[in-house]
Amino acid sequence: MKAALEVYDLSVDEIDHGFDYLVTNVNVREGEAEDISAFFEVGKYKVEVKTTTTGEVRLTPLQAATSATDHDEFVLCVVDLRSFPDDIDTVDWSAQDVSMYCRFLPGTALPVGDTLTIVRSAEASTIPARNTTALRYGVRPDLWEGGLGLDAWVEATFGKVISS
Repeated sequence: MKAALEVYDLSVDEIDHGFDYLVTNVNVREGEAEDISAFFEVGKYKVEVKTTTTGEVRLTPLQAATSATDHDEFVLCVVDLRSFPDDIDTVDWSAQDVSMYCRFLPGTALPVGDTLTIVRSAEASTIPARNTTALRYGVRPDLWEGGLGLDAWVEATFGKVISS
């Protein structure tokens, strides 16, 4: 997925804490590399990538919390392999291969906050819910299938188009 996004000259940093990649349009660093005050990003998005062969994708509690807290920056990318004809584990995936199967859904379209409120309430109730860190938050296909393909998401989000 990282390579597929980098085709558009986007900066893609692997984070893997609440989301997979921090994707930005502009990444400017001036002065010393260690001087964080000289570093800024424009148009940053926290992209979580999920692959499915069954339809539903599942967010961890931290991913769900990131989606609910940073819903304007959070983006769920689902790689839909339900109709893929071969064994997905034997394919040497290229950026082009992956991009054909992607759907991007903004965090604002994910109703995770409501579910998190219920879980937090259950944790604090008289008879509390336990082991909520082991929960997975299922996102049904009818929610993510309407998302944008890779080309459309990059164009709508960053105004970038791949010239053929």
